[in-house]
This record gives sequence, C-alpha cells and structure tokens, in this order.
Amino acid sequence: MTSQSDRGSATIYVTAFVALLTMAGVAVAVVAAGFHAHRRAAAAADLAALAAAERVGFESSSACHVAAAIATTNGARLERCQLLGSSVIVSVAVTPANGWLPTIRVVARAGQGPEATG
Repeated sequence: MTSQSDRGSATIYVTAFVALLTMAGVAVAVVAAGFHAHRRAAAAADLAALAAAERVGFESSSACHVAAAIATTNGARLERCQLLGSSVIVSVAVTPANGWLPTIRVVARAGQGPEATG
C-alpha cells in the first residue's frame, strides 16, 4: 500500500524517461543528417573533379562548367574549380536540409598531377 505522498511519482519518472528518449532521438537524427550531407558532398566533389579532369584534355575552357553541372546534379554547389596543368581541384558545398548543421565543404582532386610525371 502506498502513502499519500507517493501518489503521482511514477508520472514524473515516465515523463523524464520520455524526454530523455526524445533528446536521444533528436541527437541521432542530427548526426545522421550530418553524415548524409558529408557523404553527398564527397560524392559530388569526386564526380565533379573526375568529369572536369576528363574534359581538360579536350576542351579545358569547359572543364569547370562540366564540374558545376555534375555538382548541381548531385545536390551540391561548386564553390571553386582550379585547373593545374592536367589536374583539377574542385571544392563543393552541401547545406544539410535540417538547417541545424553548418554547410559541409569537401575538396577533391583528379587528373595527372606534376608528381605523377616522371
């Protein structure tokens, strides 16, 4: 038998437990959104750099335009495209959809660099 002073104490514990589970769920969702945005940015950067490097040998003037189109197609935006001989360095950015995380930026390089020529 419980005393009058113990009535309602389970409600407080259940409420605290539900709040804790909710906070844990939100934290997992934020981490997952950041991971997804980073993977999307990395894939977009790699593909944009490869497409631009392939274009350098044929028509260098359009290499960065191709990189921008590939980045956009993959849900990112091209921030920088630099041609270095037969190599290309691109930087892309992805803004996570949840709005809580900062913009994710990834740099990728493709092509034959000066260290590869011997």
